[in-house]
Amino acid sequence: IYKGYVCVTYFSHQQLWSVEDYLYDDTRESKNYFAYHFLKFLDINIEWVKAICLPEKTDKPEGRLRNIARILHGPQTTATQYLGKSNVIKTIFIIGTTDEGILRAILSIFKMNDMQPQMKHLFYCTPTTTWIEIRAFVYRCFYSKQSLHQLIRPELLSLSIQDQFTRLIRDLINNDSKHSLLLSIVTTAPTEQLQLVNGLKVLKIDQTIADHELLDEEDLKNEIKRLIGKNCEMVTSNTVGLGKSTYIRDKIEGIKKEYIKLTIYGKFDIDTIIEKLIQITPKLLSSQAAIHLDIGIIDNVQQLNDFLYCLLIFRASRSRHSVITIPVDLPIFVEFDSSPSSIRIISKLFVLRYLPKHNIDRIDWNQLKIENRWSTLFVVNNIPVLIMGETGIDRRMMFMCLYDYTFLIILKLDFVELIIQ
Repeated sequence: IYKGYVCVTYFSHQQLWSVEDYLYDDTRESKNYFAYHFLKFLDINIEWVKAICLPEKTDKPEGRLRNIARILHGPQTTATQYLGKSNVIKTIFIIGTTDEGILRAILSIFKMNDMQPQMKHLFYCTPTTTWIEIRAFVYRCFYSKQSLHQLIRPELLSLSIQDQFTRLIRDLINNDSKHSLLLSIVTTAPTEQLQLVNGLKVLKIDQTIADHELLDEEDLKNEIKRLIGKNCEMVTSNTVGLGKSTYIRDKIEGIKKEYIKLTIYGKFDIDTIIEKLIQITPKLLSSQAAIHLDIGIIDNVQQLNDFLYCLLIFRASRSRHSVITIPVDLPIFVEFDSSPSSIRIISKLFVLRYLPKHNIDRIDWNQLKIENRWSTLFVVNNIPVLIMGETGIDRRMMFMCLYDYTFLIILKLDFVELIIQ
């Protein structure tokens, strides 16, 4: 069924049954947002699918699978074909790069082949990637009607899967030569030491892309800015408590959007983040929302890097279990923890170099929001007493006032110096 219906290669069995439930849901507003995002990810025209007369459901798994495949096969809204020659093409592009250079390699290959970058044409390998997933990817490459697909970090695959990958490619080329194959392999390992690459070179259809053939810095910057658009901004400061979050909230309120905050820190899990976004699908689709990504100290910088550029550039992100798509005009504000560790993390997040930046280096007292006026006045009036070491104030009352983060901000050094003067 992979040969006739490439769309099926994107799903596991459980995901397919979830999509089936969504397609046959008779309610006006389905709450199956998990399936909704999978269909949007594949550029399926959901309105068209809902409008057609669906075939009667069957109890047999084979029949159910074929029904779903037939329903999803037709209504794709975006042309994904390679725009080069019309004859059969078989080319495997091989790009060796660094972790930092992966995005540059991905966008360069899309550009070379005149294809609009899309998340659905990327497959990210992990140490837990299975042969079933890779097998589906190979069929997707081979039967996608001249669409280019990219395999990212194949060095993470087991040697057994790498060997099976090359054997399946060879078998399909030998047994079904009328089909094109456009595949890009982006690796951070030395290409001459990668078993998968060495196995494919036997086919004599590989094309190694040198670094100077990739997008240069200026072209890369223009391409990333074009794809990101004007709805993203990074907010930074070198000191804690200067009002980054307040600035973002005020900015979102100023454009009359609903404020949605998403915090990422520590050993974050992509599935958990995607699940949180899926749960607020109605807000994301309402054109009335904006996202505040509050990023702290994290353990896996490369995973965060991949997630950020997929979300900002491709407006989609996928894990093994789920997928999220977001509107291209959804504003996204990125805030980082103000610490030396965060500065090192930011330097490794390649895509952030191309975001508009707003740096806060001092408190804007005109924008400070005071929730408890009397407690604030009490603290301010007694700052000289604290500085001079005088006694006679209610220390317990002072402690209670200082405990609130709002008032801790007021005691920042620049303000204390102002009081002394």
